[in-house]
Amino acid sequence: MIKNILSQIGSIASLCGLIFSLKTDQQSFGGWQWFLVFISILFFIVSIYLIVSEYLSNKPKMYTKKSDIRDYMYNWIKNGGRVVIFTRDMSWVNDEEMKNLLRNKSRGKECIICMPNKIDKVVEFESEGATVIEYSSLDYTPLSRFTITNYGRYDAKIAVGKSLGNGKHLIEEFGNGEHPYFQVANDLVRILEKSAR
Repeated sequence: MIKNILSQIGSIASLCGLIFSLKTDQQSFGGWQWFLVFISILFFIVSIYLIVSEYLSNKPKMYTKKSDIRDYMYNWIKNGGRVVIFTRDMSWVNDEEMKNLLRNKSRGKECIICMPNKIDKVVEFESEGATVIEYSSLDYTPLSRFTITNYGRYDAKIAVGKSLGNGKHLIEEFGNGEHPYFQVANDLVRILEKSAR
């Protein structure tokens, strides 16, 4: 964010310097020159606002309570179309509201679950129509945990979770093309899909 703000400051400073350098000693600023200065400052303010608001909406989220992680996941899945859940044990699926959300996603063929071994709650979602990809044959469990919403679309987004110890859990969000992690996770899911066929 700081780098983007500094580049905006550099741009406005260069533009103002250009406008003032074109003015001669005998010449006063005309209406169009003041208009250019005003427009430049306006665009500068709008761009700074957009940079800061994007940072605040996409900054990593820190959680210490399991109920907060569960609420985050509920809202993340509820507001996304087709979802891919790459998990180890789905520990955050522990109440009827969350189960009903995943049942509805499963019935609509909008739920893909990737995990090392099927567990009972996942078998139920599979019977409702979810695609469950079990990769126990790999003899390896990736450390990654993520959930992709709007999977397969240009507006897909990923939430990546990681435990920081001391009960702290960090979740970062990235859109399609915003971070290399998105493409790596997307490739991992596609490889598992193909190997499961």
